[in-house]
Amino acid sequence: MKNMSNLDLYLYSLFVYTHSQVFYYSYWKVNYFFVLSFYFSIYLCYPALYTSFYVY
Repeated sequence: MKNMSNLDLYLYSLFVYTHSQVFYYSYWKVNYFFVLSFYFSIYLCYPALYTSFYVY
């Protein structure tokens, strides 16, 4: 019984460790994609805003 609980604890810690690593990697990938799309939208919208202010 004690060995079984130790095995469960080991599997649980392994599961938490691997999923935290996957979550950390996917979070940084999503964050990088968000920042990149944000800068790209600024790069696309800035000339349009500049020309609209220049026209008006």
